[in-house]
Amino acid sequence: MAPPEEHRFKPGQSGNPGGVPKGFIRLSQAYAIVSEFSLEDIQGIADGKAPKSWPKGRKLVMPYVAAARMWLGQANVPASSEIADRTEGKVKNTTDVNVNAPDLAAFFAQLGAPKP
Repeated sequence: MAPPEEHRFKPGQSGNPGGVPKGFIRLSQAYAIVSEFSLEDIQGIADGKAPKSWPKGRKLVMPYVAAARMWLGQANVPASSEIADRTEGKVKNTTDVNVNAPDLAAFFAQLGAPKP
């Protein structure tokens, strides 16, 4: 069912005028872009000297990413972990649980719950 005529978007009108800025990029994309720059360029971006041709969305995120990359150059472990997590994906943690049936039955008995 379509909304009433007065609540529909007009031609050329955005459905989310205050939404994501034009040129917005995800952190993982920004880290990949920064990895291609020289350290001199990265320092300039971290200092807020982004190219004027960059859209607003890119100018918002890149200084933070460039600063993290500069910290990485100083052997900063949290920065390197952040960059790796953003570009390669977080390592999945697995846990092995070994429970035998009598232990499980005793556990449920302590809870007063019916046996599985």
